[in-house]
Amino acid sequence: MKQRFVTTIGGHHYTLLSNESFDHLQKVAKQLDELWQLCEAPNLDVQQQAVLLAINATSQRLKTDQQLTQLQKENDRLAKQLQQMQTSDSYDLFLAELQQKLRQKLRQENQSLELQIATQTLLNEVASEQIKRRK
Repeated sequence: MKQRFVTTIGGHHYTLLSNESFDHLQKVAKQLDELWQLCEAPNLDVQQQAVLLAINATSQRLKTDQQLTQLQKENDRLAKQLQQMQTSDSYDLFLAELQQKLRQKLRQENQSLELQIATQTLLNEVASEQIKRRK
C-alpha cells in the first residue's frame, strides 16, 4: 500500500508516494539532501546541481555494486572451500593439525610459566637470605 512521505531536499518540499517503509524513505531523503548540499555552488543553476547530484549518486551506487559483487564472490569462494573441507578427510586432518599446534603452544607457554615461577622463587630466596644477613 502506497504511503505519503513529505520531506525537504535542497530547501524544497516534496511529497512522495511509495510502498517503501517510512524509515527507508527518511534515509533516502537524508542522503539526497546531503548530496544536494555537496553539489551546491553559487555558479551552478538548479539543473546543473541536479545533474551533479545524479552523477554522485550513480557513482556511489556503482561503487556499492562493485563491493557487493566482490563480497558475494568471496562468500561463494569461502562457502565452497568450507564445503570441500567438511566433505573430505582434509577437514579432519586440518582439525588434528590445529589441535596439535594448540597443544604445542600450551606446552611452550606452560614451560615459560614454570621458568618464571622458578626464577621468582630463586629471587625470593636470595632476598630472604639478604634480609636475614642484615638482621
